[in-house]
Amino acid sequence: MLILVKPNGKVIILDWNKDYFFCKICDWLLQIFDSAHQQCYTQNELHQLLISAQFKIHSGTKFRLGVIWGMMILTAYPL
Repeated sequence: MLILVKPNGKVIILDWNKDYFFCKICDWLLQIFDSAHQQCYTQNELHQLLISAQFKIHSGTKFRLGVIWGMMILTAYPL
């Protein structure tokens, strides 16, 4: 993952979240049947990825869209 941020900028990521059961199943199926799919992250995995890339997490939350889709949104600033 490459993230470019201009000075004093912020990163906002909206993605589906593997913390939810159906998203785990979808991630697993996509890894088998879609060569373009790499992986889906849990909220904690995404936080750790950004922290290791020298970002400070400002906010992060999970929410559901219907029965299947679990989503997360995260805002981070470069250190």
